[in-house]
Amino acid sequence: MQPPLDVADEKFAHPPKRVPLINSPECMVEHACSLARVGPGDRVCDLGCGLGRFCIAAAKCGARALGVDLNSEALETARAKALEDGVADRCCFEQRDFTEEGFDLPHDVTMIYLYLLPFALEFLEPMLSRAMQRGCRVVTMQFHLPSHVPERIYMFGALKLYRVCGGDEQEQEDCADAVGADRAFLD
Repeated sequence: MQPPLDVADEKFAHPPKRVPLINSPECMVEHACSLARVGPGDRVCDLGCGLGRFCIAAAKCGARALGVDLNSEALETARAKALEDGVADRCCFEQRDFTEEGFDLPHDVTMIYLYLLPFALEFLEPMLSRAMQRGCRVVTMQFHLPSHVPERIYMFGALKLYRVCGGDEQEQEDCADAVGADRAFLD
């Protein structure tokens, strides 16, 4: 039986939590950046970043990227890849456990990418709701937020974008235009 997508070597699984490392395919992180309109004004965060593929793709779009993961070996690999790809100055990788009490996202994060199992998404949902209330965009891959309706659905449901429309008039207009364009496409 073949592993799903691109499953990394067992050495990258973090022993105390036994969390699997399943990498996002490179084409999907590029689509996620496009879906969320990641650009130079963004600070993105990938919780459970693994080998850093999303952070590196976002940095190539001009964003500053923060990757958070439990596994130090995977983070070292991510740092080396960011250096190899010439975006190490825009990528920061931290070894942290986002399930620990007191963990929160940096307040300047504008976009979050999540390729996590359903139990982790459910756990993170209150923090993600707070982030969206302040204007943050959230993109999920394969598994999605159970209590939120996505603004956009892409790649036959593999990627979903969530955000709360609000802010100034221009932001509300952009949000309405984006939702309208997506609904017209789906009709």
